[in-house]
Amino acid sequence: KLQVVHSEAVSRAEKKGDLFREVLVKEQKLPHL
Repeated sequence: KLQVVHSEAVSRAEKKGDLFREVLVKEQKLPHL
């Protein structure tokens, strides 16, 4: 189960990755990676 949950979490992270980075850049003013 752990591997499946991890895979699902990774999939969500990949889908939300761009938006997540945009939020970090806006709120923490980090450079784009």
